[in-house]
Amino acid sequence: MHCDAFHEAALIVLNGGGPLVLDLSGCEYMDSTCLGTVHELVASGGVSLMGVAPAVRALFEELSMQQVLAAIHEDLPAAAELRALGTGGNEAAAQSRILRAHEALSALSERNREEFKDVVESLRDEQGGPR
Repeated sequence: MHCDAFHEAALIVLNGGGPLVLDLSGCEYMDSTCLGTVHELVASGGVSLMGVAPAVRALFEELSMQQVLAAIHEDLPAAAELRALGTGGNEAAAQSRILRAHEALSALSERNREEFKDVVESLRDEQGGPR
């Protein structure tokens, strides 16, 4: 549910013309919504990752997240600025973010399409969108 706030904060940095570095050194696991959101951000350009734990890297590899893997740079300097995330609270926006993140993952490979097919269809049904 916090991926919407994360996505919005990331877009503020990117739309402001700044580079975005995601320091994942405190991250041991990502759910599919977070994985899809990270993929979308990296695909938009200007995003680098650092501090990626082996378990998280394995998730990127398992889901064919090649652009994300290519965006990992362990030689980046420590963050000059950290930003806190708001909690959002907009459930409709959060549901929309969950759907878009799963659609992004589904588009990466046939295996992902099959794995996330039911989730995507269910989310689209909840939002009244096309299957």
